[in-house]
Amino acid sequence: MKIQLKPLLAAAVLALSGTAANAAIVDFNAATGNSSMMFQVVAAGQSYALGLNIRMDDIIAEAATGTFVTKTFTLPDFPSFADPANSLWGVVGADYSTTAGGATVGQRRMLTSFTSSNAAGPNGVRNNGIVTSAQNMDTILNQVGPLCSPGAACIANSSGDGTYIGAVPPWGSSWGFSSGFSNSIALNSPDSLALWLITPNGTGTTTLSTTAQLVANGGAALLWSLSGSTLTLSAGSAAPVPLPAAVWLLGSALVGFAGIGRRRRETVAA
Repeated sequence: MKIQLKPLLAAAVLALSGTAANAAIVDFNAATGNSSMMFQVVAAGQSYALGLNIRMDDIIAEAATGTFVTKTFTLPDFPSFADPANSLWGVVGADYSTTAGGATVGQRRMLTSFTSSNAAGPNGVRNNGIVTSAQNMDTILNQVGPLCSPGAACIANSSGDGTYIGAVPPWGSSWGFSSGFSNSIALNSPDSLALWLITPNGTGTTTLSTTAQLVANGGAALLWSLSGSTLTLSAGSAAPVPLPAAVWLLGSALVGFAGIGRRRRETVAA
């Protein structure tokens, strides 16, 4: 299935002019891997955004060496959302620069939460989808970021607030992707979100990305979980290795032999 992007408004395509304007939420750096991760919740009339002060590449490198240590983040001034079932949270980081790679898309990447930790992850995203979504993040940070205090949470309690990130299309709760891009879950959901790295394949803008890599630590997927105002990134349990069918057949045979032996003993006793 190909995941399409919602149309990007012309006003949303902004060039990255540096990190000063949007550093209030996260450090959105032009250099690959230097961007920090952002946690957000979007609901009708309410939103919350917080920079997690951890770089994309730091997470990736730590997991790649099998030395990942659980990260815990306290969400300051985390509000009570009126409709938790329709308040969607997720975590994202992106690399984007109008100059990096020139006219190519080779240096654009996304490190994003996603509902699935199996092979049916965020596949079917086109290269231009990754680029445009990174542009969307640049847009939201430049429009909302200057209205927020550096290092603090960016909170909106009304859709009319300038800090309401749901009002800046086409970002919303799905980074500008269609609803088929399942990167967020409801606040009242007990589920966790896996962490995926999406990298463009080549330089063609319409080429399907074939690199959607689950970020794992020694075979255990990294999972985001949320409990109250505490956000955690930890390595989940490695998937159990299924026993070969022959093992189950052997087990059945042993049970059968045991039954035969018992019946023989009962006959002799009689």
